[in-house]
Amino acid sequence: MQGSLHNRRLPPRKKKTLFLLLLFVSVCVSASGAAVQNELNWDGNLIIGLSGRWDFYWNVLLESSENRPVGITPYSFPFKGSWHEHTAGKNQLPVYGCGTYQKTVKLSPEKGKHVVLRLPPIDIAVRVYCNGIELYANGEISQAAEKTVVKDYKPVLRELTSENGIYDICIQTANFDLPRFGLYSIPIIAPIEKAFQRQTLATSADAFTAATMLIIALFHIMAGLKIKHNKWCFHLGFSYIAAMFFLLVNGEVLLCQIGLPRFYDWKIHYLARFLSSFFFIRYILDFFIIRTPEKILKIINAAAVLLSVFFIVSGPSILPRFYLFSALFSAGTVLFALAASVRALIIRSGYAVPFFVSSLILTFFMALDIMYNPSGWPILNNCKSIIGLLLFGLIHSFILMDMLGKHVDTIENLVDERTKELEISLWSQARHASMGELMNFIAHQWQQYLYAISIYIESLQSKKEMPLKKRAEVYGTIAEAVQSMFSTLKDFRSFLTPIKETERFSVFEECRKVCTLLQDFFLPREIEVSITAQGDTSIRGIKNELEQVILNILTNAANTFERRMIEDRSISIKAEGQDKKVIISMEDNAGGISKTIRSRIFERYNTFGESGSGLGLYMSRRIIRERFGGELFYKDGHSGAIFVIELPRNF
Repeated sequence: MQGSLHNRRLPPRKKKTLFLLLLFVSVCVSASGAAVQNELNWDGNLIIGLSGRWDFYWNVLLESSENRPVGITPYSFPFKGSWHEHTAGKNQLPVYGCGTYQKTVKLSPEKGKHVVLRLPPIDIAVRVYCNGIELYANGEISQAAEKTVVKDYKPVLRELTSENGIYDICIQTANFDLPRFGLYSIPIIAPIEKAFQRQTLATSADAFTAATMLIIALFHIMAGLKIKHNKWCFHLGFSYIAAMFFLLVNGEVLLCQIGLPRFYDWKIHYLARFLSSFFFIRYILDFFIIRTPEKILKIINAAAVLLSVFFIVSGPSILPRFYLFSALFSAGTVLFALAASVRALIIRSGYAVPFFVSSLILTFFMALDIMYNPSGWPILNNCKSIIGLLLFGLIHSFILMDMLGKHVDTIENLVDERTKELEISLWSQARHASMGELMNFIAHQWQQYLYAISIYIESLQSKKEMPLKKRAEVYGTIAEAVQSMFSTLKDFRSFLTPIKETERFSVFEECRKVCTLLQDFFLPREIEVSITAQGDTSIRGIKNELEQVILNILTNAANTFERRMIEDRSISIKAEGQDKKVIISMEDNAGGISKTIRSRIFERYNTFGESGSGLGLYMSRRIIRERFGGELFYKDGHSGAIFVIELPRNF
């Protein structure tokens, strides 16, 4: 069992190779996302964010600036960032109704002949026109708010063509009373070819990154099911699941393609960031075993649940506040991780160094996103944080693999100890079983000797005038009986004395020795035993252990004769010496072993007699395999069973 467990673990060289491979894949995925981001941004030089001055016509729906009403002065104001900042409030746009945003963009004929217009995910009903041609509509537009219906919330990419590079863009809107978002990001046009393919590539990179994070999360959760004191595994896994949703929404790629309203997208975004930070804090507390009173932990958990529920059921007005709270909480979590890792370094906790390094990596990449987060084309906004999160998760996955390896080592050591204890117990049981058999033999032999001695003593007592010659014969017979008893006891002690040193001995002589020991057991049962040898039968090993195996097989045959009441009983033992091994064949005529139980005769605690221990054949095979490097197996004979022992000459 020990060997099989070790085989399931990766060797150090393969671990290092796997680590480098996963590191390479993670960096490549994140770098590809960054490359897509850069290609779509053109380093910010060629993207035209339509953030200049826009004209707004209230309750007027225009398809082109050429057909604007005479005598109507439009609202005119600059857009610096999000449109929703200008849809309500004093001295700004009206808060109800419909209208048209209009802007004329003039590009050079070389750069502006073929461009792409991008609109972000939209929460209001819009209809987009360029040079009088309708490009996109996501619902019904009406002056009455109750008649305005939004059917699609996905971001928009549309190709535009103009020979002179002039684009007259009109965006009809309705029900723009939503101060929460409206058009959250400004529209963008950019001279780009194959923008749709690149958008698909960005979506694929985002999906692959999310899948990688999900794998990391599931790995920790599954490992947590197998490790004692495993809460930290679950917390890190849940943190990565939440971070996955945070990145999916923040990139405006994958989840936005589903078409959820922007309000729900951002709810998922903020809530995921908060929950990811919360589970990460719990992970740190459990990983470094930072003692925190149970009551405080319960209060923290309850507060997290209440905040999450409150945010889920709340309306749009709470979003800006929860956004700020989740951002500060996330930054505080990273600082707490750094502080905890520094504390662990000071007190020399386990895995403090890799935790500190991974925390620094995560902080570094998140800081890069904070310092440089291009808004020109908000696809994969947090591409640098993705690299940090993947590297952090990768490092901690290998920390977990090392912990699992140590966990396996502990289990293996425990299994080894228990196995050794069990083996000692089995050897002892087998030894005691053999001892019981021999005690029966000795008792039977001594009973005969003592009976003969008692008869001779009685004759001496009854015949006081026995001639001296006859008396000497009686004394001689008694002395022979006592000597035979001593000889039997000596053989018994020799059999039971444990010998740890290997020696060279004759297999044939050991077979003959066992048969001599059992002759008084076989005679009253009328069992004929024949022993033959062919060639050199010497091997190296522990001879009394081989004697134990032979004794067990012969006594099993004798008991089978008794149980089945066989009349003509015979056992044939053949020892054959070959070039590199010696073969012992023990054949009886007791009828053999049934096919239904034949496959189980060498299993532990399987006995087919009334008083067997079920260890005889099991331990016999183990002795032959482990102590001699040989094999013990069964095959059918002419009228009974044949047990064959194959022993290498040198083991």
